[in-house]
Amino acid sequence: MSENHIFSRLMSGTYIFKNENFAGDIKITPSHIKLHKNIRFDNCSFSNNLLFKNIELPINITFVDCSFYDGLEIIECKIQNLKFKDQKKIKDVIIMSSEFQSIIFNTDHNLEGDFAIRQTVVHFEINFSKIKYLKSLRLEINFNLEVIPNRLTTLLNHSNFKNLHIHGQVGGCLLDRTIIDETLKFDNVYSRGLNLNKALLKGKAVFKNCNFGSIFRFTNVNAIECNVSFELCTFEKHTFFSGTYANNFEIKDVSFEARASFDSLKVVNIDFYLVTFQKIAFFDNLNISNVVGCNRRTLRTIKQELQKAENRIDYNRFRAYELQAFYRELKWNKNFKDWFILGATRVVTGFDHSWTRAFWFTIGSGILCYSTLYFTQFHGSYDFSELNNFFTGAFRFFLITDFSSPFEEKGTYLTNAWLWIPLILGKIVIAFGIYEMIQAFRKFKA
Repeated sequence: MSENHIFSRLMSGTYIFKNENFAGDIKITPSHIKLHKNIRFDNCSFSNNLLFKNIELPINITFVDCSFYDGLEIIECKIQNLKFKDQKKIKDVIIMSSEFQSIIFNTDHNLEGDFAIRQTVVHFEINFSKIKYLKSLRLEINFNLEVIPNRLTTLLNHSNFKNLHIHGQVGGCLLDRTIIDETLKFDNVYSRGLNLNKALLKGKAVFKNCNFGSIFRFTNVNAIECNVSFELCTFEKHTFFSGTYANNFEIKDVSFEARASFDSLKVVNIDFYLVTFQKIAFFDNLNISNVVGCNRRTLRTIKQELQKAENRIDYNRFRAYELQAFYRELKWNKNFKDWFILGATRVVTGFDHSWTRAFWFTIGSGILCYSTLYFTQFHGSYDFSELNNFFTGAFRFFLITDFSSPFEEKGTYLTNAWLWIPLILGKIVIAFGIYEMIQAFRKFKA
């Protein structure tokens, strides 16, 4: 069917087209529509471009089981509802500078095409739910948030997109169980809230210059093959990242004005920069696979929030991570004092302050120093019959306040000046080991 045929059908009052094949470019304008009736295409095929322009009528336009081998354009139109159901093929769909009550799109087919809605106002709902596969969806929309209730208005749940880009005022947004194969991007978005639960994200997910005015849920998301970043965003209400598993997780120049939960978040790498938590933030059971790759700034931020939440267990864990990161930054020839102190702590207890490690360090280093003193005193000879005397002397050696000879009666001191070196060093090492062990026992104390 040619353009002239469709015009004649419209002029005669036929607004339903079934099983038609349309050839050539078609441009439909207000002059072709005389009656305020809904337009519907069932199982139709369009070989060339189809254009609706400057139509301002209280009607619905519906496409069911249609195939678009070229473009579909809806430009500067103001109608009630635009509906797509089970489209078989699309190439390029462009909706621009228009106004609708709702836009609804769903299909059980794999569509290797691009769908773009630009500079468009929607009053009630955009629904792209339960789409088997769509190559690209770009939404640049504005809901009139003053007249619609506080409800979900942008529905993208249970769908599979290769690329999804959202811009503008989208109201409440739902992406539960959505699959993004390559890129998810929220750019300059104002949303009353976002539910992104149990989604599967690959490639990258970027949230930039966004304001979320209601509850934000990024929970139980499988993003292990995805780099997730939030930049220049504001979260006005409660924010949840609980149970999400991500590869790289980056938050920069972000303000959390209400409570934020990162409970049971699992990441390979995480980076915080200029992050403000105005209320309490929860990081219980946060799991970072590549802690060594985290910078000290990020670890300190998490540690401080754990301290505010009075989570002593995870606080001590991240305090150890921060010390470890600080030690890696130090250069012995520039910061010898701090490098030496932290190095000693690392050897004795580790940065996690293990009392068992401190215990075995004290025993081992004490025996080593005592053995050095013993074999120096007796010129390297050892008689197994003197085993009892060896351990008796070792016991006295571990008494850090007793500087008399461990081989003689109490009050008798070593006469060889060189023997005082292993004696004094051994006492210092043992005392330090005991001190670190006591500190390790106290790490959970307030």
